[in-house]
This record gives sequence, C-alpha cells and structure tokens, in this order.
Amino acid sequence: MLHSHGASANRIFPVAMKEQTTKLDEPPVEKPDEWWYRIYFAVIVTTVVVIALLEAFSYYFSH
Repeated sequence: MLHSHGASANRIFPVAMKEQTTKLDEPPVEKPDEWWYRIYFAVIVTTVVVIALLEAFSYYFSH
C-alpha cells in the first residue's frame, strides 16, 4: 500500500518550473518562413511515404 505524504511525494516526483524568458510586453520570436516551408515539405513527404507503404502492405496481403 502506497502512502504519499507532502514532502516525500515531492522527492519522488519533482516538478521543475520553467522560468519565463520573454517579457510580457515583447512578442514571441517567430521562425522564418523558409524554416516553416521545410517543415511543410517534410510533413507532405512523410504523408506520401506512409500512404505508399500502407498501400504496398495492403496489396502484399490481399494477393
């Protein structure tokens, strides 16, 4: 039977607080468009590869 008492539970599962690095009046820094275009391209290529592999898998076991 497990008992969790305040201090002992904190030693087992420590919670790290992330410090706020940006000031409240500053907008967050955004990535450039070229970086996002690479991400979009990678997502599209991955989607096409996954669909092709699923179709190949389906064809292999259906014939």
